[in-house]
Amino acid sequence: MAFSLVGATITPHTFEVSASHLLDTQNQSMFSSRRLWVFTAVLLLILAAAMSSSPRAQASTTCTDNSPDIGELVTCTGAGTTTINIPDGASGVSITAIGGGGGGGSGVNSPTRKGGDGGDGARVDGSFILPDGATLTADIGDGGPSKTGGGLTRLRIGDTDLVIAGGGGGGAVGNELGVGGDGGGDNGVGGDGGDGVGTPTSTGGAGGANGFGGDGGTGNNVGQQGGNYPNGNGGAGSSSGGDGGAGYGGGGGGASSGNQSVAGGGAGGSFANPSFLLETASFAPASTGQHGRGGVGGADGFSSGDSGTAGSMTITFVKGPNPPASVSATAGDEELSFTWTAPTEGLPVTKYQYRIDDAA
Repeated sequence: MAFSLVGATITPHTFEVSASHLLDTQNQSMFSSRRLWVFTAVLLLILAAAMSSSPRAQASTTCTDNSPDIGELVTCTGAGTTTINIPDGASGVSITAIGGGGGGGSGVNSPTRKGGDGGDGARVDGSFILPDGATLTADIGDGGPSKTGGGLTRLRIGDTDLVIAGGGGGGAVGNELGVGGDGGGDNGVGGDGGDGVGTPTSTGGAGGANGFGGDGGTGNNVGQQGGNYPNGNGGAGSSSGGDGGAGYGGGGGGASSGNQSVAGGGAGGSFANPSFLLETASFAPASTGQHGRGGVGGADGFSSGDSGTAGSMTITFVKGPNPPASVSATAGDEELSFTWTAPTEGLPVTKYQYRIDDAA
């Protein structure tokens, strides 16, 4: 590869070439440096690799293998907690976390009084930097039973949360419009539960946000506010209202206003730790696939709502690019040209950046 720097007077002295991650400015260096001295004017070449880039060849394993290799796709399914060792040489991790789906509400007392569907859990995608020698703990949220919110899914380094995907809200009993809120709204805010029908109208529970539980729905009977993170769960719905989803601040419980007006529970909020995040995280409901889906409400007054499905997580450990090789430079008339060989191991280089410092 080649690069030419034109328009500056450059005296042949020495320059320095190193490979490091752009997060060096935050004292979070991930890659070792290699220095080659050729000229005295110092030139720093920085290699930046996107942590979300896919490895060239990807094997797969499960969460039960707690010592995966770099580049393997680690899949965690089924509610529970697993500890995962970070492989030697790994400098980052790409994560998809899905919270548990909310349970559907039951039908009630009439063939036409269907239950509301449970809300889908949140899906959070992001790439994160990793400290040396750490272990990760994966908590997979369970799906909620009938009219109950789903559980949170999260990945932790020690006691520090990297990512949290909130659970979906529970569906209302006897009101197919009273659906549970979906997780994964804008900036990780849980979705509100669906409102009731009739007069007066009951409102769905509010979604959790920023670690605080959402408010309970209003009506003749008010839903319970969702609990705050880390110890609080989703709020309980009043009477026939759906329970809120447990997550990063549980969603509020749905309210009821008599037997004709019931509302769904709100979803739990979600979170991606900005101190470790390498790129902007994405938040969305888990609207596809088999994990984190809300349960279907009861089809008639004689049917219970289905439970939501458990959440899941996929993890891929990645290694940064090696330093460039075969670096050379040639000084010309107000011009400096240099060439190098791009690294062939580690993540592919997606960006080169340079900086010129005055000679000492």
